[in-house]
Amino acid sequence: MPDAGGDHGVASANRRQLAGHPTHHPGRPRRRGGRSRTHRPGRAMVGEAISDIQDGLTTAGRLEPHQRHFRGVLAMAQLDFVAQNWDRADWKLTRDQMLDELSASWVQLLT
Repeated sequence: MPDAGGDHGVASANRRQLAGHPTHHPGRPRRRGGRSRTHRPGRAMVGEAISDIQDGLTTAGRLEPHQRHFRGVLAMAQLDFVAQNWDRADWKLTRDQMLDELSASWVQLLT
């Protein structure tokens, strides 16, 4: 889904990040029995993603300099919350609908 400028970057990056269904939080015990969960990226990886978002916003000339890091934090917090809770909540939408909603939210947040 392109943003107003025709850029697929935010939506594509968002879909790639969710593709693995990361659901295990390293600070929480794994579920006993049942299916195994994919290991979630660590804090360093999330920090690197936030920095990459900030750098992209800087390169694109989007937002004010004081907003860029925090918008990256908010974007990753949205993604992390959905990733942690996707299989535990009744979101009343399909996975594809969730990806569309999350992508639209990121486009609005980061443009």
